[in-house]
Amino acid sequence: MKANKQGFTLIELIIVIVIIGILAAIVAGLALTNSRERANDVKRKKIAGDIAKAAETYYADNGAYPVDVAAMTGGGYLSANALSDAEDAAAIAYNPDGTAVGCFSVEVTLENDKDPDSPTYSVPCTQ
Repeated sequence: MKANKQGFTLIELIIVIVIIGILAAIVAGLALTNSRERANDVKRKKIAGDIAKAAETYYADNGAYPVDVAAMTGGGYLSANALSDAEDAAAIAYNPDGTAVGCFSVEVTLENDKDPDSPTYSVPCTQ
């Protein structure tokens, strides 16, 4: 009598499940990396906006833009821990303009290459 072999063996099913698991882990890892980059960029853009608002408030009170971020934090215009993260501090630059008119820009180096503002996001003064 001949045995009727239909279906897959247990080993074949386990191999397919392992391969699917490996592929899912790779895709999840890539998605997580992109999510972190996007989150860091959003946070840094917000910090840049906060710095720009603090500089504008400083200007309204003092008639000149601050020379650096320390002047804004020391004067209470910006939270002292706004740039407490070393990676954020390295990625965000406050650039005062030394002309008589005075102005500034806040530039942020972005991580996510797919961001439309990449590689640098800039917040200029309103003057």
